[in-house]
Amino acid sequence: MIEPQKTRWRHFNVLGKQAESEIITSFYFAPGDGEPLAPFIPGQFLTFRFQKPDGSEEVLRNYSLSALSEHTRCYRISVKREPAPVGSDVPPGYASNYLHDMVQVGDRLLIEEPRGRFFLDEASTRPVLLLSGGVGAAPLVAMAHRLAEQGTRKTWFMHACDNGRVHAFKDEIDDLVECRENFHRYYCYRAPDEIDRGNNAFDAEGLLDLDKMRSFLPIDQYECYLCGPPAFMQAVFSLLIDLGVPQEQIRYEFFGPSTVLKTPQTQS
Repeated sequence: MIEPQKTRWRHFNVLGKQAESEIITSFYFAPGDGEPLAPFIPGQFLTFRFQKPDGSEEVLRNYSLSALSEHTRCYRISVKREPAPVGSDVPPGYASNYLHDMVQVGDRLLIEEPRGRFFLDEASTRPVLLLSGGVGAAPLVAMAHRLAEQGTRKTWFMHACDNGRVHAFKDEIDDLVECRENFHRYYCYRAPDEIDRGNNAFDAEGLLDLDKMRSFLPIDQYECYLCGPPAFMQAVFSLLIDLGVPQEQIRYEFFGPSTVLKTPQTQS
């Protein structure tokens, strides 16, 4: 396992932008100083520093790495465009909309090297459950690639989202599953459309619940990695406990008080 290292701020050049769904775009970055990429453990994130146009404020945002640097020779993050909350005076997410609308290939951004305590335990031999909602799939996709590279651990990838229009990384995960007997995937769409139905794009409809999880997962001692919107994580955390997964084997990325996961709430 790579040990977390002291990080530094560096300038990176934007190499590419790729739409992953109607609301999620991936961005590729290479060092602008000619030095090698700092290594990272799948699950970690980059921190970005943006200056607002009027110079009034610096904005810092963390975005999970969604690919392995060894394969791409660059970093990849995958960002959901954050709209203004419905019925609120709160504006749309500044950083996510800036990345989607303003950042172009050839631009240079100031980025802190990878860090974070949510990462894949590569020394473990337990079966792995990667469980995501929405753009929370990003760090788990990086984990899936590393697990596929190792080639030995049984891996189950469960993903929940609204429908195929907003489902990112589907082809990427399907390719991993198709080539590996130890890889399995399960997609749950809350509101599939007719195209999704015609393409058999999903495995279950509605919200993830205990019956759906039991139908997909054999009884085992999973090491679980969980990432997604707060309400989704809260609901799924409770489901994992109900399945008998020990709390110490559930790892999660959560931007907010971790105690929220233990308070009953409905998925969103």
